[in-house]
Amino acid sequence: MGPDGIVFLPPHLNQYFRLFQRVENFSIQQLTETADLLVDLYPDKEDRIKFLVTPQGELGGKSPHDAIMQDPPYGLRDVVRLLGRMEEGIPT
Repeated sequence: MGPDGIVFLPPHLNQYFRLFQRVENFSIQQLTETADLLVDLYPDKEDRIKFLVTPQGELGGKSPHDAIMQDPPYGLRDVVRLLGRMEEGIPT
């Protein structure tokens, strides 16, 4: 988080904003909250990138990046659930 409470997203997440501008029912707030959770769980940029490109069983073997990009907004919902489980310490 930057000065004055402004959240700065890593550059690679900016592509999601462009994609989701085309999805009428998509919530930018949900994307921002997801990015915040991702940064909380993976403070290191390299770890965030690794998470985003690693296939996850809970996502049907897709990487979080692929799930989000291939099936908006449902892919994001699934990634949010996965991150929530990870935050709570529930095995994934």
